[in-house]
Amino acid sequence: MVEPKYALGEMPMENANARLVMGIALGLVLGLGGIGWLLFAVAESERPAASMLSGSATGVPGRASEPAANLHDFELQPERAERSAARAASGPLARDVSDAELDALAAEVAAPSVERATGAGVISGRVTDPDGLGLSAVLLRAVRDDEAQWSSSSSSVGAGPPPLDDLRAAVLEAAREHAELLTRTYETRSDATGSYRFERLPDGGYRVGAYAEGYVVEVFDGGRSYAEPDARLDFLARPVVRLPLRLTLPEGGPPAKAVVLAMPLDERDPSATSYTWSPQDSELRLTPGRYEINALGERVALPAGEPPSSLRSETKSVELAAGTAPAELVLVLRERLGIRGRVIFPRDGLTGLLAWVRLLPLGPGAELDLALLADARTTSLVRGDDDYAFLDLEPGRYAVAVTRGASELCTHAVVEVLDGLLEHDFELPPVDRSLYLSVRVFDPQGAPVAEPDFRFVHEWEGGSDTLGTHSLRGPDGQHLLAIPARYLDDYRAGTAGHTFALSVTARGRGAKAVELEPRQSELTVHLAAPARLALDVPGGTAAPMAGRLSVELRRTDVAAGRSAASADVGMDGACTLDGLAPGDYLLTMRISDRRGLNTSQLILLAAEELQLVSGENRASVAVPALYPVSVQTLAQHAGANAFIAPAEAGRGLRRWIGADNHELDAGGRARFEYVPAGRYTVRIVVGSEELARRDIEVPCGEVQLGG
Repeated sequence: MVEPKYALGEMPMENANARLVMGIALGLVLGLGGIGWLLFAVAESERPAASMLSGSATGVPGRASEPAANLHDFELQPERAERSAARAASGPLARDVSDAELDALAAEVAAPSVERATGAGVISGRVTDPDGLGLSAVLLRAVRDDEAQWSSSSSSVGAGPPPLDDLRAAVLEAAREHAELLTRTYETRSDATGSYRFERLPDGGYRVGAYAEGYVVEVFDGGRSYAEPDARLDFLARPVVRLPLRLTLPEGGPPAKAVVLAMPLDERDPSATSYTWSPQDSELRLTPGRYEINALGERVALPAGEPPSSLRSETKSVELAAGTAPAELVLVLRERLGIRGRVIFPRDGLTGLLAWVRLLPLGPGAELDLALLADARTTSLVRGDDDYAFLDLEPGRYAVAVTRGASELCTHAVVEVLDGLLEHDFELPPVDRSLYLSVRVFDPQGAPVAEPDFRFVHEWEGGSDTLGTHSLRGPDGQHLLAIPARYLDDYRAGTAGHTFALSVTARGRGAKAVELEPRQSELTVHLAAPARLALDVPGGTAAPMAGRLSVELRRTDVAAGRSAASADVGMDGACTLDGLAPGDYLLTMRISDRRGLNTSQLILLAAEELQLVSGENRASVAVPALYPVSVQTLAQHAGANAFIAPAEAGRGLRRWIGADNHELDAGGRARFEYVPAGRYTVRIVVGSEELARRDIEVPCGEVQLGG
């Protein structure tokens, strides 16, 4: 059967409590925390198998769903257990532990005397099979949330590392945490009709899991298994089908390591579940349905935690039915075609290193275009010295390049992939500093800022845009910002009509926007104390405005680019925007269309210029009087849309209100619900062709346009 191994190392432990606390003890001495492991195994039992490499410990196809008969017998979440075992094997914990030592520790860990709090709460529901019939004797377990469960003790701040050699102390601490968890855990079983009921529960939230041997039991319709007293939570129990699975290498025999991927085809949002496989554990447990199954493998054993990648099988489809024993599925692992290697950065004292490895297919006889290669969309991101891989390629020629920053093509190669995985490493040259802006940032008190946020702003006649940028950190504290490739030529040439600015913010410490000169290579920024805007919106608490207003701020004293900040207006008719750079802004207010349009399709209500200073700022922008505008065309046009725009759009205002969202109905009508008073232009458009237009002044009657 394909399922994870939960044993830690090779320690022989027959007593379930000893196995539990010894496993958690390893986590404690490694600084991982024992209670977190228990919570994964118990409180998170509702997680679907798709999120686990090897299935989860409870309630998923990779393992029998029935928990240990004793409430104290929990097992560890497999990924953490494997990771702990791997770490233990390379450190001081990799020592022989005698049976006598284990027995002595187990003897100290007596079964705890559990006293659970009680209350008047009830959680109830029903467990049914796919035919709607109740399933009896299903064990249900509810774990009450503990607000302090993820909190650290203040005494642990600044404390030394947990001792690696005090196994007894770790075991006792794990037992204490285990006993505490039991005080928050409640159990019941379903009756002959499948109904269950938790009674006398204290107030609080509960994670509820359900378990039955031979079934996967999950919350009905994929809901959350979280409930509070007086809630109802129903479960669906699906039977498990055992699928025999054999993996072979091309030359015969099984792989040293393999992972099987099972993709359910009958789910609304399918995602593959991964299971470990070995010749000893070669049976897949899945619920009835249709699946696509393939496998990844290796000929040789890999270090713990490293997934197999060089071999891949074909994908086969299977259909599993309850109560039917399926035939054995055979998958043959073959060499994957691809390119992989390592990117090695220069030792030049820079930190924050990252690069993109880019792949560009080259047709027969095709010449290499470096501009296309530098912008290739098939990429692999590496951070510092790291591995990359492009797998499952078609045979042929490929160009591979490494780019750094926003435009620097560091190195490239042309390779031919014929069979297997081609190995190719890249050693990067030193950074080309002519492609970077060197910036030093200081807060209002003059202290250097280690991790500010940077945004390049580019504005030209008819448009503007803003791009965030990654920064390298030099050995003497400067930030090297890659100048975005789309700006680079205009920035270097000082093209007329193009202006540039850099927005710098440091959360809680200040912000500033600085105009850049063409070809500028160095900059020092002294942040101003941030501004805070408290906005009052008279008229924002009444229907239909309440809960539907949003505001946006844009800079007007430097290249504007995208919005500096935005917020929704609360039901109380107020909102706050924090962390702003002092300066001049345009504030706009919008209301979403009644059909629930996204934020790029909001109807403009008001605009006001503001000057913000460091510290507290207050402003009031009232909701104006609003009027409906009905549009009627005199000729029918399939796919026509009605547009309305202010006759004189100011700086930063959307040119069209309600763009792309007011399609004419079958009678040639459209209606704009909320339009402030003023002069507007109405247009009828099909695609890019304008069919009719008319200037109006709101408020007005029905607007009729000719064909």
